[in-house]
Amino acid sequence: MRLFILPTCLIAPFLLMACAETTPVEETQETDAQAIEVEATPQRVIETYLRSEYPDVENLRYSYGSADLDGRGESEFLVYVGGDGLCETDGCNLHVLQPDGDSFRNLGTLTNAQLPIGVLATTNNGYKDLGMTVGLGGLENQVRKVPFNGTTYVAEPETNAASQVGSLDIVTIGEGDMLNVPE
Repeated sequence: MRLFILPTCLIAPFLLMACAETTPVEETQETDAQAIEVEATPQRVIETYLRSEYPDVENLRYSYGSADLDGRGESEFLVYVGGDGLCETDGCNLHVLQPDGDSFRNLGTLTNAQLPIGVLATTNNGYKDLGMTVGLGGLENQVRKVPFNGTTYVAEPETNAASQVGSLDIVTIGEGDMLNVPE
C-alpha cells in the first residue's frame, strides 16, 4: 500500500468546507451591525478638495500646514500641491483654504510657490500676510510677502504687490515629503 502525503495547503480548504456549518439567512433577519461613522479629518477634506480641483492629475501630492490667518480662532490651511505636469520650473501651486462647513472657501491659489512657506507677523485687510519662497528664472530663492487684498491673496508673489522679506516668522509648511492623494 502506498501512502501519499499531501501538503496541508492543498487539503485545508476542503477540510474547512466539510467542517463548516451553514445556516440559511432570511432576508428579514435583523443584524446587530451598526453604521461606522468616519470622522472628516482635515486631511481627508483637503484630499477631497484637491481631487475635485485636479481630477485629471496623476500622482497628485500635497503638503499642508495650518494657521489662524484671520484671528477668529479657527485655522486656515495652506496646501502646497504637486503632481504630474502640475508644477513649473519655478514652483508649484499653493492653495489658501478657509474651512466652510464640510468644504473650503479658497482664499487664493498662488503659483510658483516653493518650500518653505509660512506666515508673517504683519496683516492686511484683517488677514495675516503669507511668506512664500520663490526662485524665479534661476535666481536665488527669496521669501516674498503675500498680502490679503480683502478678497484673496495675490495670485503671483513675484509681482510688485509682493515684497521681499528677510525670513518667515512662522514656518507652516517646511521642506519634506509630500502626501499622496488617493485616487
